[in-house]
Amino acid sequence: MLLSGFALWLVGVLAALPADPPSRTWLAWQVPDPPADCGSRAGFETQLQASLGRSPAEDAARLGVSVQAHIARVEDGPSATWIGEIRVLDARDRPRGVRRVEQSGASCRPLVDTMVLVTTLILQAPADRPPAPVPAATDLELPNPQPRPRRQPSGWLRAVAAGPMTGLGALPVPYLGLQATAIVRRGALGLLLGGSLARRSGVAAGPMQGADLSRAAVDVAWCPVQVTRGSRAVDLCAGAEVVRLRATGFGFPLSATEDRWSVAGLAAAQARQQLWGPLFVAAGLELTVPTQRDRIAYSDQVGAVREIFQVAPVAGGAQLLVGLLF
Repeated sequence: MLLSGFALWLVGVLAALPADPPSRTWLAWQVPDPPADCGSRAGFETQLQASLGRSPAEDAARLGVSVQAHIARVEDGPSATWIGEIRVLDARDRPRGVRRVEQSGASCRPLVDTMVLVTTLILQAPADRPPAPVPAATDLELPNPQPRPRRQPSGWLRAVAAGPMTGLGALPVPYLGLQATAIVRRGALGLLLGGSLARRSGVAAGPMQGADLSRAAVDVAWCPVQVTRGSRAVDLCAGAEVVRLRATGFGFPLSATEDRWSVAGLAAAQARQQLWGPLFVAAGLELTVPTQRDRIAYSDQVGAVREIFQVAPVAGGAQLLVGLLF
């Protein structure tokens, strides 16, 4: 009876003892969210095994160390900077060494390959010479791995783009043309310069009479508002547009070419999406209000003036552009 009571007491004591601590993972892996093409922990370990020719976990156990791999992306102007850190800890989680590498570019993959090479060299060290300890002062902190907005206010930004455009109200029918724009910005100060050229648009005054119209314009605007989020940006601008409307008559006894010059108020918006490096695509909208509505007219056989076209009180346009950031 006494023996059975002692056995029950021993079982209770053993059950109350803390369990063995779980084995420590030899590799900690941290990448940005979303991870882009940085890969995964399993992929990094597979690359290490191929580089070493054996299990990297066994080499870490032989040296009595663990490895922490961190990757962060820092947005800085048109291109991104990738920062990678390999931190080596001993069995008591004390820092034994730190290696840090930086690379620029749109892809994270070259940085991962470099980190594989650095980790391979660390794990190939002899067991009696583990990685040398580093002073606490060199303990490096990575930046926040979350993407940060571009720091455009710190310097000049130049966006130059060109592409097709369409408009309504400035010519007799909806028209097509070409548009080129340049936005120069430093912080909150932005300036838009642009130009457009629209193809001829015919308007009839009779069965065999009428005029061919074409339009050229130069835009100058101040852009006080810019909204950015990651690789996207929207500029809001207001300014003026100088317009030349050219009319070439046909079918009249005295046909001539006449240029009409005018100025219009301008409101414009351009939204950009950066693709690779400095390359971006953009969509633009603009509204113009002419200070003087140009009119195209002719005199008939009895001398009466007959109007065949007049510029609308409000005209609009849209562009689809491809450009580069500098």
